[in-house]
Order: sequence, then C-alpha cells, then structure tokens
Amino acid sequence: MKMLRLALAPAITFLLIACSPTESPDRPGTGLRQAVQTCPRGDMPEAVVCQFYDYTLKAVDGLPSNAQQSTLASSLSSELRQQLNSARNYQQQLQKNFPNVAPPFSSGALFSSRHEKPDHFEIAEVIVSENGLTRVLVNFHYEAADHRWQDSVELTRENNRFVINDIVFQASENLQAERLSTHLKRRDF
Repeated sequence: MKMLRLALAPAITFLLIACSPTESPDRPGTGLRQAVQTCPRGDMPEAVVCQFYDYTLKAVDGLPSNAQQSTLASSLSSELRQQLNSARNYQQQLQKNFPNVAPPFSSGALFSSRHEKPDHFEIAEVIVSENGLTRVLVNFHYEAADHRWQDSVELTRENNRFVINDIVFQASENLQAERLSTHLKRRDF
C-alpha cells in the first residue's frame, strides 16, 4: 500500500499543478492566481457578449480599426456597424483637419462606462424581456483603482443569430453618453 501511495504521488501532484489556475498575465510575479475565463461557443447571448469583450479588451483601444471591426462584424448589428463607420469617418476627418490634436474615440474603453480599460469582466446575467429584448449584464473590474461596475449589452437577432445592438453605460458619469449609440453620434468634442 505504501508503494502505491509513493507511485501515485507524482501523478497526483502533476494533475494538481496542470489544473491549477495560472498567474495573471497582466500582473506577472505578483503571486496572484486566477482562473482563465473561457467563453462559451454557439448562438447564445452570453457567448456573443463574452467573445466580444474577450477580443475588445485585449485588442481594441478606442474606436476599432477597419480590420478590428471586420473581426467583430459577426457579433455586431448592421445598425451598430454603421454607427461605428460613421464615427470612424468623423474621426478621420478631424485627424485630417487637425493633425496635431488627438481625435475623439482614439483611446480608452469605448465599449464600457469607464474610460479605463477593465482588467477583468464576467457575464453576470442574461435577461429576456416580454417584448423580446435580450440584455446581458456584464461586470467589469479595473484593478489599479479598484473600480467595479456593470453595463448592460442589448442584443437583437439578425440573420437568425444574436448580435450586439447597443450598450447601456450604467456607470456613466456623463448623462449625455449613457448609451454607446448616443456616444458614437456625439460631435461636440
């Protein structure tokens, strides 16, 4: 029996290490260990929103470039894609007219209530109302200032799949920009 325990100890140790969460890549050397969130696949509202934020928080700063928007296209409604294109045209026009001034939407977390890019997010809840509106509540955390907030992502169905149509900035400090769609239409920068 003692021989069996000694033989199994290395295998059990290996499994525990392999299944343990790894150190956070954005905080190496801190000893902070956290599980890596993986997004579900398929045509579920929480899958669309999770994959959207997983990509945008890693790859997008401010307004998505044309290439980034192409990557996101399958998760965005046609209306939201048009609003992003219009905002990008406005941004490019301002860059052309005022090359020494940072244009609007050029940095920060455009798809969140706060300008600081959150370090973490999690899907909190999926709500389907009687009128068919689907909302996904998303919790965010910005560690440097220990800010936590929640936003609501509104989805619709296009071509028989869920797509993001708007985001309600529930932690907005500026009442004029409490929705992504409103913020993208602003021209008073």
